[in-house]
Amino acid sequence: MSPEKKPMGPAQQVEETVYAQPGVGRNRALLFGVLGPPLAWALLLTVLYALVASDCEGMSRALLLGLCAATLAVSLAGGLVAHRMYRGLREAPGARVDPVAGRERFMALSGMLLSLLFALLIVATAIPHFFLRTCD
Repeated sequence: MSPEKKPMGPAQQVEETVYAQPGVGRNRALLFGVLGPPLAWALLLTVLYALVASDCEGMSRALLLGLCAATLAVSLAGGLVAHRMYRGLREAPGARVDPVAGRERFMALSGMLLSLLFALLIVATAIPHFFLRTCD
């Protein structure tokens, strides 16, 4: 005899999102949430260091500030993905309690915190470009 499944009430029904589905896509989203912000900051530092000589020759500051804005957007996107992953894992029907679910929640929380930290670092990196000239 198989146990009968009881229908869930409207309050118990949670919309299934791609973030609550197991699989490779979820792992990639978690990795983007954790690794995207620090890689964006590292890219920003590398490119800014490489473009210092060009900035001395009269290159527009708009390019440097645009790069800062783009990397800030990548960092915040990583945080948004991590936040959606965390919400999807928390609200998933029949939330799992196995070690994989714990790892995924930890990665999602870490991604949110790292996103905030690296967004602040990107802003701190961009501030001198507003006030200081590179070759003065």
